Amino acid sequence: MSNAAIYLTVGSVGRAWAVQLLDDAGAPVNLTLASNAAFSMTPRAGGAQKVNAPAIIGNGTYTLPDGSSATYTPADGVLIYQPVAADVDTDGTFRGQFSYDMPAGPVVDPGAGYLDIIIQAAV
Repeated sequence: MSNAAIYLTVGSVGRAWAVQLLDDAGAPVNLTLASNAAFSMTPRAGGAQKVNAPAIIGNGTYTLPDGSSATYTPADGVLIYQPVAADVDTDGTFRGQFSYDMPAGPVVDPGAGYLDIIIQAAV
């Protein structure tokens, strides 16, 4: 996975969080045989897990935050999570991970480090 961060404001649930998984050579991770995608999120400072919910493997046409659209197949390595209000009701810095199953066993990405999620207070 490339280094990624998601920035948003408390209460902002209108945009899905999408991450493209990349291998060491920078090519998309093929998720064609993947199943059981999930997303989890905990406060960076520690504490109880805030999110543990199903995610989806990109397979279709999606509207991006800038209003454009993109079409993905599982071979593009895109995982998507749509936050709900309880996920983004607290400002702070969080760490997130996607997980999924492959025929050889479960995988957690990023494998080293975390996806940074920064939720700022509304003004």
